Amino acid sequence: MFVLNLSDKPLSNDVKCALGYGLKFAFNNQNVNYVGIAKSFCNLEKFSDLSVQDINLCKVFLYNALSTPCPSSVPKRFLTAYKNLKNDKELHITKADKSNCVVIMNKKDYLEKMDSLLSDEETCVKINKNPLDSVNSDFNKNLKNILKAISYQNG
Repeated sequence: MFVLNLSDKPLSNDVKCALGYGLKFAFNNQNVNYVGIAKSFCNLEKFSDLSVQDINLCKVFLYNALSTPCPSSVPKRFLTAYKNLKNDKELHITKADKSNCVVIMNKKDYLEKMDSLLSDEETCVKINKNPLDSVNSDFNKNLKNILKAISYQNG
């Protein structure tokens, strides 16, 4: 992935290499939803034909696997590079709209550019109320009409 640095901060080789993986690169699976897993086991106990003994055995294997640390395959220097970038509050890091590129800008420049774009009255129009409510209402009304037509044809 290409990295475009528009900020006034130079990027180390480690940062450039780490960003080469892309912004959605997953380092490990630390965001485990334990509550969701527990709820799933409750549903399994209520609605499945498995014995309690088999379900408990599954729990043991799963929770044991989740409690074992997963070694990262990413070099520590890349993890450090990402952490330093994430903690730098003066930078704005994003993916370019029309290319497979990571863009790094000074946050101040980014905010000024966004403010400039939003204040351009030929590009943006200020509205007084959120149009989403009427769009949702129209959509729901049309959907009801379609469902009525389908049930009329089938019934």
